[in-house]
Amino acid sequence: MSAFRHYFTIHCYSFAILFLLYSLFALGGLFPELAMKEGMLLYAMTAGIALLMAATDRLPLRSNGLIAAVRLLDVAAVVFAIGLPSGFIPLEADIILYVLGLMAVIFVSITGLFMIKDSAEATAINERLTKRKRMMNSEKDKEDEHEANH
Repeated sequence: MSAFRHYFTIHCYSFAILFLLYSLFALGGLFPELAMKEGMLLYAMTAGIALLMAATDRLPLRSNGLIAAVRLLDVAAVVFAIGLPSGFIPLEADIILYVLGLMAVIFVSITGLFMIKDSAEATAINERLTKRKRMMNSEKDKEDEHEANH
């Protein structure tokens, strides 16, 4: 997958999951309903997160734990850099806890989706390689049989 497509996919998945979770919280009365401005702020947040991840993924990090920590910091930095000054995220402890919880759920969800996608792609590649190997062995067997008969 190209780098652009990878980060665009992160953006799309995270926006969809964020929008659905936010809507559920709004239906439950925990968050106010979204107006157009707030919807665009959510969109800006997920786009900003994908862009920042694209930049920080270039860091020479080897540890998966450290990579995950940097990505979580990417998420928090963008969410609070946009959410606090715009007034979308009030500086109230209970709201901050909900936001942190949403960030964690969305982060784990996106990571899980990519793990499933990567696993499916690896399985498809292995199936193609196995099929190719069988075809090559079949052709070799035919050649060996032909040589044995002559």
